[in-house]
Amino acid sequence: MWEFLAGAAVWVGSGAAGFAGYGAVERLAKHAFLGGRKTTGRLIASARFPVMLMSFAFAQGVNQHLAAG
Repeated sequence: MWEFLAGAAVWVGSGAAGFAGYGAVERLAKHAFLGGRKTTGRLIASARFPVMLMSFAFAQGVNQHLAAG
């Protein structure tokens, strides 16, 4: 029971962190793009989805660790 609740909390937290990371990368890319560094802005913007997906993968790994314990 407790493992399920901890796992659910990790998933919710990772979702919030994933979307916060997505927004932070988006703001950084916009700042670089509008500052005249267009190639750098595009390169940074390409990292939006990997940042979000890695937070979900981290949560899945934590859930597997909790289940193994």
